[in-house]
Amino acid sequence: MNRCDFCINGATSAVPAVTIGEGGGEALIYNSVFHSNTGSPLIATDTKVVNCTFALNGGEIKFSDKQGNSEMHNSVLWRNNGYETTAEWTGLTATGSMSYNAISSLSPEYEVNNNVSLSSDNNNVLQGPNFFDPALSAANYDNWAKASRDFRVNPSAKIIGKASPKKYVELVKDLTGRYPFKTRLSGTTGDTDEYYADLVMQDFDLANNSRYYGSAGMERGAYECIATLSRVLYVNPERVSSSADYNGFSWERAYTKGNLQKAIDAAAVYSNVHNKEKSYVFVKGMATSTGETITM
Repeated sequence: MNRCDFCINGATSAVPAVTIGEGGGEALIYNSVFHSNTGSPLIATDTKVVNCTFALNGGEIKFSDKQGNSEMHNSVLWRNNGYETTAEWTGLTATGSMSYNAISSLSPEYEVNNNVSLSSDNNNVLQGPNFFDPALSAANYDNWAKASRDFRVNPSAKIIGKASPKKYVELVKDLTGRYPFKTRLSGTTGDTDEYYADLVMQDFDLANNSRYYGSAGMERGAYECIATLSRVLYVNPERVSSSADYNGFSWERAYTKGNLQKAIDAAAVYSNVHNKEKSYVFVKGMATSTGETITM
């Protein structure tokens, strides 16, 4: 299953959104989002989960050990199943079967194999996920508001460039049992960072963006962040455009109206991942306020 969005399933907490039972072959779920489901988002046997986002579900992910071996990598688990007191998954331990994940309920003994804890504060760009809009104020009965939750990612130090392209290539297979893309590099022997980056660049995330967007690396979860990191960023709040060409790298390509917070977040993350090197955001002056509320 690739590039799927499973949300608002289950009349009661006893009903899972997706069940993968015993008796078949291996299952693969990648580049997908599970959110706002009443109960468990996933009950699975012999299933590989890669680059998925699980958020605001009423139950935990349940991996069975009755048949085969399940795995979970490069994924984001955020505020599921009463995360403050209860685990967000069962059935896996932080061994080779679980790596490069960011999890809000993660306890210290699981912070190995590149698994890290994730703040429950969405707007904390250094410790939280910085989703576009998780709509935490949505009422339980308002399925329309919950369905509109947006788990694309703004710049986040725990998400940007923290996934493993190698792990993605090792597990994502087509029906022939091979990774569906071939390297475009010449003179490479494989098994290098450049080799795996070239392979995943040709694949796509849930929003149909390259699975390796920008220079920071590959993101955890179902989405790539389309705000490429740079030490100096420019914002022109007088320009109105949603084109990805306006990436903030110059005045000609300055971030447009409504993207000042994204530029500030990107600058903070740049400083964090580059050993506290200073970063800068320049904003074109206006006669009046930009009208945006920002968090520093």
